[in-house]
Amino acid sequence: EYGLFLYSPYLVDDDTNRVLFNPKQTNDDSTKVDTIVRALEAATAPAITIYDAYTSATIFKRGPAIHSALFCDPSEDENTIAAFEIAAMQRRDRARHVIIPSSEQRVLEHFDIDPNAE
Repeated sequence: EYGLFLYSPYLVDDDTNRVLFNPKQTNDDSTKVDTIVRALEAATAPAITIYDAYTSATIFKRGPAIHSALFCDPSEDENTIAAFEIAAMQRRDRARHVIIPSSEQRVLEHFDIDPNAE
């Protein structure tokens, strides 16, 4: 089960780029603004992204630095996609999960994948 809990900040420290939620909280990496933004992006992003002309512009620029790619056709491999979606839901905060269909010939060539190979 996933949830998103937002708290009103007590103080935003411009010198250290940290957010304090109460005066007793320790000032560790979890309170950095960019850490909070990445957590919010991960929580609100789709579990799986289908690679296409529209998503290719942003898919590798935002979100987690780790990408889990599944090369398959979504219309043909429903069981595989269902298993991939379960994994994606469990690890969406640590990796971006991308399905790359065989119609994306340029990407397949980049990874040296032959869609006709058995």
